[in-house]
Amino acid sequence: MQKLRIKYKERLTELYVREERIRPEICIYRVPEKLRKLKEDAYNPRAVSIGPFHRGKSSLAPMEHHKLLYTASFLGSFIASSEATEKYMDSYMEHPIAPIHVDWPVNKCYNEEIKCEEGRDKLTELLQDGCFILQLFLSFAQLIKDSSDEYESDPLINNAWMIRDLWHDLALLENQIPFFVLEILYDIVKPCVMKMNNGKAPESVSSLALNFFKPMLSQNSNIVEHSYPDCKHLLDLLHKSSLLAVSGDTAFTVYDVRDRRSTMALNHAAAANLSPGNQYWGLKYCAEELVQSGIELRKESGDSLVNITTTSDRQLIINIPPLFIDEVRDSLFRNLIAYEQSSIKISHHVTSYVILMKSLVRSPRDVKLLRKKGIISQYWIEDQEYLSCFVSFLDEVFPRDFYFSSLCGQVDAYANKFWFRRKMSALYRTYFSTAWSMTSFIAAICLFILTVLQTYFTINPR
Repeated sequence: MQKLRIKYKERLTELYVREERIRPEICIYRVPEKLRKLKEDAYNPRAVSIGPFHRGKSSLAPMEHHKLLYTASFLGSFIASSEATEKYMDSYMEHPIAPIHVDWPVNKCYNEEIKCEEGRDKLTELLQDGCFILQLFLSFAQLIKDSSDEYESDPLINNAWMIRDLWHDLALLENQIPFFVLEILYDIVKPCVMKMNNGKAPESVSSLALNFFKPMLSQNSNIVEHSYPDCKHLLDLLHKSSLLAVSGDTAFTVYDVRDRRSTMALNHAAAANLSPGNQYWGLKYCAEELVQSGIELRKESGDSLVNITTTSDRQLIINIPPLFIDEVRDSLFRNLIAYEQSSIKISHHVTSYVILMKSLVRSPRDVKLLRKKGIISQYWIEDQEYLSCFVSFLDEVFPRDFYFSSLCGQVDAYANKFWFRRKMSALYRTYFSTAWSMTSFIAAICLFILTVLQTYFTINPR
């Protein structure tokens, strides 16, 4: 560990001072209490603590042993790759850089002062968390690749329940370490990873992380291959992956920001373009009413959950990627929304998506309709539970921008134009929804006709 500490300090100093690639800023927050009290379990780790906010909790103590084992395995890779990094060490000795205080860039990323318990070393704990995460990602990638018997006895990656808990824990806003820590550590062991895989290795930490989270995200492999610049931490990476560049009427893009100073300006400019004036905040009509108006709701396969688009031929079609909600994804949505609420520099796309879906799904009939279309899946969650999710997601949430304003305006205008279709559908549902009501209506019409005829012939006898 001592050798890794030295190597980490050297690499951090080089990136921060010489290359200026690390510019720490606040990006890891405590979840606001008003959100936490709504569903506390969604924001607390179940198995492992990462970073300082939940360290030392007795409920997470059993995982500390596994963290040490994974750290030892990672250090073994580092030792094996030490020969491959001798050239870098020689280069560093030829061009020494004044060392910086290694805690400062990390402390700058948290929105409160980080204190370490007496007798514990902050850097060692940080590196241990980073080593654990990377070794977990590497082991999972190797297991997926060749299903080696080597991992059959691994109590973490060979345990489906544990993997779900790790998905949950590593995507928590309060359970993060700066992304540059993972990048530095991966750069150190990458030569060994390449050697073990015949000269091939995942290109970046982003690829490793998204490969680990991909089963949870229910998205295709394009998210792993895409480039995500300037990630702050793992949750930020998941936020960026949800905004994967797509085509269509709502042109969402990942902001490929090379100059960090322009990030906020780009986000506000994008918000202005996508939702001018924020005139619409959700749909006026629910899913059932839209279908009654002649609008088709169609399942759309894609890389991004927020890739909701419209197409128009003879009728308006809303293309919606399939939605899958379980306990882990429920937590992910809540933490992404909490992240958007906490930071002033990131877009509110996930919050906008939930607002749109909440306006689309207002009753169990809407849920059933979307299930039938294949847009909502997973039948073990009841219809009412889906409704409750979308309502509770937005409790105590105050979005800055709504990114589907243009789409909602287009859909509402179409539905208003064909209002009579909804009226006819309501009439049919009220009076002709069953065979008995249809029979009664026909009988009433026949009786009315006979009554008219009888009256006519009474007034005008032959």
